Amino acid sequence: MNGYSLTEYGYKLRQFILDEYENEEQICGIDNIKSATSSIPDRNLVGLTYHFYGETAIYSGIKESVRKLNEASFYDGISLMEYRKTDFELKLRTGVPIRVGS
Repeated sequence: MNGYSLTEYGYKLRQFILDEYENEEQICGIDNIKSATSSIPDRNLVGLTYHFYGETAIYSGIKESVRKLNEASFYDGISLMEYRKTDFELKLRTGVPIRVGS
């Protein structure tokens, strides 16, 4: 699949998600998330996660370097520092691609 393969942990996580939801319709949004983020480099995805969901990075050892990346990052022509979480999440839900850069 496009040069990527799941690790053993990835397979376990996938199965957990499938087991957690009652039907396939509940996870159909995953394709929209993939569409919205398909052109974003991995390091920027980490940056977006740290920025919008900081509670996931409380004990991170790379938090400072990610902060520096985020301060210099632009998405859809907007500085990440001004990018609204509601706009970000709407794009994830609808599958509208998020563009990196100004």
